Amino acid sequence: MSESRLQAAFGMLAQHQYAAARRALLALVAQDGSNVRARLGLAQAMFRLGEHPGAKFHAEHALRLGAGDETSVVDAMRIIARIGAPEQTLARLQAVCREHPDWTAARLDLATILLASDRLDDAERETLAVMQADPDGESPRLILAGVHAAQGRADEALEAYDRLLRDFPASQQVLEAAAFTSNASNASPARVFASHERLGRFYARHAAEAPATHPSTDDPERPLRVGFVSHDVISHAVSFFVEKLLRHLGRPGLTVIAYHTGPTKDRTTDLLAPLVDEFSHLPGITSPDLARRVQRDRIDVLIDLNGWTEGHRLHAFQLRPAPLQMTYLGYPNTTGLPAMDVRIVDGVTDPPGSEPLATERLARLNGCFLCYAPVMDRPWILPTGWSPPPRESGMDTHVTFGSFNNLTKITDRALRAWGEILRGVPRSRLLVKGRGLTQGGVQTGLARRLEAGGVPPGAWEIMPQHARPEDHFAASSRVDIALDTFPYNGTTTTCELLSLGVPVVTLRGDRHVARVGASILTAAGLADLVAGDEAAYVRIATHLATDLPRLRALQGSVAARFLSSPVCDGPAFADRFAALIRDQWRARCGR
Repeated sequence: MSESRLQAAFGMLAQHQYAAARRALLALVAQDGSNVRARLGLAQAMFRLGEHPGAKFHAEHALRLGAGDETSVVDAMRIIARIGAPEQTLARLQAVCREHPDWTAARLDLATILLASDRLDDAERETLAVMQADPDGESPRLILAGVHAAQGRADEALEAYDRLLRDFPASQQVLEAAAFTSNASNASPARVFASHERLGRFYARHAAEAPATHPSTDDPERPLRVGFVSHDVISHAVSFFVEKLLRHLGRPGLTVIAYHTGPTKDRTTDLLAPLVDEFSHLPGITSPDLARRVQRDRIDVLIDLNGWTEGHRLHAFQLRPAPLQMTYLGYPNTTGLPAMDVRIVDGVTDPPGSEPLATERLARLNGCFLCYAPVMDRPWILPTGWSPPPRESGMDTHVTFGSFNNLTKITDRALRAWGEILRGVPRSRLLVKGRGLTQGGVQTGLARRLEAGGVPPGAWEIMPQHARPEDHFAASSRVDIALDTFPYNGTTTTCELLSLGVPVVTLRGDRHVARVGASILTAAGLADLVAGDEAAYVRIATHLATDLPRLRALQGSVAARFLSSPVCDGPAFADRFAALIRDQWRARCGR
């Protein structure tokens, strides 16, 4: 095989010329099917083009051919992991690491997949093993900080990221992780904002291409093409908050286009795709290519639904492919990007005076900025006709408080408040359920934190996430009152619990991420469950738990009140959203 032809093909990959690289590498593989590098390059090109079966086929071949070479094995396994089948990939990586315990890159990849699979004990063990040989390396320290954040130790993780940034100030991965984790920390709003602004400036400085330019004047009333960009047009939390918007947003003068950039599709994709005028699945597309596609599609208003979450395409926004660019829904903070014009919020999450905490212009939707589609309406998740089981009897003898939020959001501040609530309500219990609680070491760590927070011994139960959705949602019948986390409030969990008849007590904090619960409950007519400080949070939860007639009445009405509220009114929400788009376009046109 010609080395020059192989180098030329890899040059095409580096230049994102995936179709040309695919043709060249197919010819090279046909000439010599035993060349591992050619197989890996072909798998990468096919993955970028969305040809996942072919990518997996050639990655599997490369894996067999390069079984004794760490680089080949790791590169092949990364492609296979990105295509799917995480459990299969996990088992194979574990076998590789048992056979080659000195393969550092393989063990770090294993730790990353374990972390993503909520096997936090195992992820920490693998990372610490690597750190024995490489205590100062960026990757193991980054993964370990991520494990600590997932364990509910956000402040500790944030300190670790700060130390990493002193050693690796230009690390995009560390900058993103630090900004993301700051949302769950007790850092001041100013410090959290600074973290995001720093990340946005970094992206602006390292934009791969020159930003596009657009005419400064335009017709404020002309028809608009509105594009949504999301990595998560699948069974993901974001989908529950875009379904009704997309279903009702189309109208004369507004063409709606959706770009799904994630690698896979599922039943939720099939539900959402027909709701828009144009839908494109663009798996593996690079941000520069996405920006070119948006320009070619003549998008006027481009709306990001990811923020700094996995699979984002914010680099594409920094290239300014559309004249008006907004961020919405998928992330509870500013992007910090100079090219992002507008952030869509509401008057509760971001009241007047919040402007210094965002680099974007804040556009407030009247009422709640969210619109929720109940999970009960998706028969592939919950069977048609499913309803939660009858609430467990026994409230006369004990009240059960509950938290179904991710462990990442459970701070020591919240635990101290929960301890005070449990001590103030005789014989009460606390059920903590959520992602990250699958392993014994994590459960033991949380139990120690519960005890340190003052929750009476024996008064708590830790429940891992259920595999079956029916079992997960049925667990709501065991909870009398849900306690929201703070400063990082729940969103999907709050809406799920309210729709299942469980009242939620929340604390209104000092930033967007700490006011989402207040926004939801206020819009649902449940503002009396919103506390202004921690003392009021404890008082509201305690009084509700000791006033059983009021609690029973609330449990009997909360689902209907929530489901009939503005938070679930798709047509009215879409009308407000369309008006906001038009108003922002007029402002862009100087009108």
